[in-house]
Amino acid sequence: MRVSLSNRVVGAFANINIGIISVEKMDSSMCSGRIEKLLASEMEKIKSEDKDAEFGLYHSVYKQLGLNPKKYMSSAEALYMRVKAGKDLPFINPVVDLCNYISLKYHIPVGAYDSDKLSGDLRLEYIDTPDHREMAYVDDRSKCTVNWNWRQSEECRVDNGSENIVIVVDGFAENRDKTDGALLEIQLYIEESCRIHTIIGSISKDVPSMKVSDLTEEEQEIENALKIILKGVQQHTEIAELRNKMIQAGRDGRKLRVKFGMDPSAPDIHLGHAVALRKISQLQKLGFEAVIIIGDFTGRIGDPTGKSRTRNELSEEKVKENAQTYAEQVFKVIDRSRTVLRYNSEWLGKMTFDQVLNLAGKFTVARILERDDFKNRYTNQTPIGLHEFFYPLMQAYDSVEIEADMELGGMDQTFNVMLGRTLQKMCGQAQQTVLMMPLLVGTDGKEKMSKSLGNYICIDEAPDVMYEKVLKLPDELIMDYYNLCTDIHPDAVNKVGLRLKNGENPRDIKMELAKEIVRLYHGQDSAEKAQEKFISIYQRGVATDDTEVLWLEKDNAGGNALLEAMMNTGIYKSKSDIRRLFAGNAISINGEKVTKVEEITKITDESIIKVGKGRFFKVRISELPGKKR
Repeated sequence: MRVSLSNRVVGAFANINIGIISVEKMDSSMCSGRIEKLLASEMEKIKSEDKDAEFGLYHSVYKQLGLNPKKYMSSAEALYMRVKAGKDLPFINPVVDLCNYISLKYHIPVGAYDSDKLSGDLRLEYIDTPDHREMAYVDDRSKCTVNWNWRQSEECRVDNGSENIVIVVDGFAENRDKTDGALLEIQLYIEESCRIHTIIGSISKDVPSMKVSDLTEEEQEIENALKIILKGVQQHTEIAELRNKMIQAGRDGRKLRVKFGMDPSAPDIHLGHAVALRKISQLQKLGFEAVIIIGDFTGRIGDPTGKSRTRNELSEEKVKENAQTYAEQVFKVIDRSRTVLRYNSEWLGKMTFDQVLNLAGKFTVARILERDDFKNRYTNQTPIGLHEFFYPLMQAYDSVEIEADMELGGMDQTFNVMLGRTLQKMCGQAQQTVLMMPLLVGTDGKEKMSKSLGNYICIDEAPDVMYEKVLKLPDELIMDYYNLCTDIHPDAVNKVGLRLKNGENPRDIKMELAKEIVRLYHGQDSAEKAQEKFISIYQRGVATDDTEVLWLEKDNAGGNALLEAMMNTGIYKSKSDIRRLFAGNAISINGEKVTKVEEITKITDESIIKVGKGRFFKVRISELPGKKR
């Protein structure tokens, strides 16, 4: 069975986005009590609200259909207004109660259909005749709803005996966040309460149809793989195209080839650089072959993306040096055994001038000037080197040379990557699918992660340092880092998002995130030790075995010597800053607060100095001046 959008629906409502959950062999009695309580609680909450909920998006759709939204409300608004007026809703059965609860909570229409009662597929049709216009869910036999989602027919309704059920959440691009949130919460309650697996997805203009039952083992594997592939992706080409590529590759017994290109500018890899590499690692585990293209030839020009002026060209020697650095770094994240490493000088450096002219002749200047950076520089009469126009052409040609099935890139590479699709088509190749990854915001919560801005987390940082930096992330970045910086399955990540929405302490979830990121780069043992150190220092308030040591001389172990030793750690800007910490009651020695350095006459061996909430030092006494024993 499939759920689909008709061509007329897509033509009339290009922004439509319908969320779908399919359940098979469900025993709804297992979740009855819990759902009734949730629905009752939501109803009481609505009755006590001063301000009415907004349904303007659905009003505009009903007006477009020629319906009066005051007379024909969406099912969500009809439910809401009934509760708001003080009327109760009948508790019908757990599935319907769950749909009503979600509909009231998210202000979005939710409908449930008994799959066994449907004749054929479930389709959203646009009915447009001279005397009647409406959207309605239909099967091969009849209409299943009136005026889209206002009322369901008796024939397909869910009852206490329903086992195979499809739930639809009616939304649009404008409220996609609500659709996604509603789907995830429905999935969580059904899977946790009934201990069964659900099929979850959505249909839209790009993907107008979804199979929801009787999936073969191959189809189930592909649907699960698609969840992982699309996790954290900001933009992509049509899912149906990728799905078909995967099916065909499986039948042909070959691996799909994912391309990722890097110009050798030799950065130390931080989590921002690793976003794309993490995705490649996930693809490799799904059976993809990664082709990493080191742009030793394009690197001589330098990528003009986002640049307001022509970049200085790198020497061939510097490019080779940087390329070697890159090659060494990427294998800290991806699987070397599943990777083909190529240098684009292998083919670009051998092209004749005739071949270069032929490549240039495939695109117009107007097409190249569609790139924002070129367009802005041209408009502002800022010089553009003619050689810079060749950069996107060369990157596109890389896709042709290796016959890429997929290309992965950051959002700032969208023009270049899409040009690769165009060139492949011109050259008679199947077009690569495209995954565009968002740029990772740094620990400051404002700017793209960058070493120059100091808002970075390097992948080779000490485990406890990495752990602590993750814990300092703003709460609003938690889900971005789960999606972009971990390999956790998207279903599990979705449940984390729901825990946050339901009010769980973000600090606890960040501790789980920090431990997972440390585990990826340093192993399970280091991750557990980093977490234990954090708990000891910041939650229990005690020093750990690797607490930094301050060495003092046996005959000079007073306040001034302590001040000097703390200054020598490089943590503090001046001795005056340290004195202010004493004066501010922020420093204790062996648990006793000290407000003046001059009050410290003698510090004993193994004394613990605590500064603020979580910084500790351990004092060690040296027998001889300038010597550590």
